[in-house]
Amino acid sequence: MKADQIVFSIQHNPQPDLKVQIELYQKWYSDYPARIYRPYAVLSPSGFDDLTNDIPFGLEPLQSTGTGYSRCLEIFIQKKFSEIPLYGLFSLTFADTKFESILGGITDGAYDSPVILNITAGYRFGKNWEVSSKFRLATGLPTTPFDPVTGKRICGEYNQGERLPLYHSMDLRVDKRWYFDWFTLNTYIDAQNVYGRENVSAYRWNSRLNKIEAQSSIGILPSIGINFEI
Repeated sequence: MKADQIVFSIQHNPQPDLKVQIELYQKWYSDYPARIYRPYAVLSPSGFDDLTNDIPFGLEPLQSTGTGYSRCLEIFIQKKFSEIPLYGLFSLTFADTKFESILGGITDGAYDSPVILNITAGYRFGKNWEVSSKFRLATGLPTTPFDPVTGKRICGEYNQGERLPLYHSMDLRVDKRWYFDWFTLNTYIDAQNVYGRENVSAYRWNSRLNKIEAQSSIGILPSIGINFEI
């Protein structure tokens, strides 16, 4: 398996505690393991979980003829903790990943997400209190459609079905610290997915109801923790 890569990056520090970076890269894949039993896909990322349907014991012959590419533009901004007790990270990524199998034709990679946004920020109130949050947003991944009669995936239309819905979620955390002579006690309350969005992670076929169902994540997930530091 081979990969050739070109990276172009520009970095600027307008302030001592602020960094701005723009990065662009292009990768070309060759001699990629192409699948013979499923000639419409490469081995990784394959996106299939039903290998034993027609592949004996899940053992599959391969040939090194697959090709592909991945390209990305990322905008990255970092605010470090300084006299201003605010810190944060911002990254916005535009990406494109494609592969070509034995049958030819360009297909989306199983983990191809064209737009990814991450924002993390925090603020310290004196030495004892800190509030932080993280927001994530990403374009839905490609899927392989189901045959409405058999309920099986239409493998010939690999990753050509409807994409998963847009993913987004926000976490919130509050820390309280106590400082003693020889140790520090940190307690926190953390809430993942604070607005309770049930993001769809995959589609599956319900054989009892003969229809497609969405597999969703749970809603809000709270937690409480204590850290003891010497």
